[in-house]
Amino acid sequence: MKKLLLIALLFAFSCSGKSASNVEVGMSPEKVIEVAGEPKNKSKMFGAEMYFYDTHVIVIEKDSVKAIKTIEEYGKALEKL
Repeated sequence: MKKLLLIALLFAFSCSGKSASNVEVGMSPEKVIEVAGEPKNKSKMFGAEMYFYDTHVIVIEKDSVKAIKTIEEYGKALEKL
């Protein structure tokens, strides 16, 4: 019984973690932080605010998420500039 309870608790904690992969287009900046946590870095570029996480870059324009890019996608887009 103790093992079953421990497994259930571990599963519950692993599912409730914050992650940038849970962010959706249209979310407010406040909702992004609620879902993904505080970004590692923030930057303003090209008229947008960028939230940098370990695996994703969240692009915010006019108080809502406009794009969600992986770090690799973001790097490739910068190379084209």
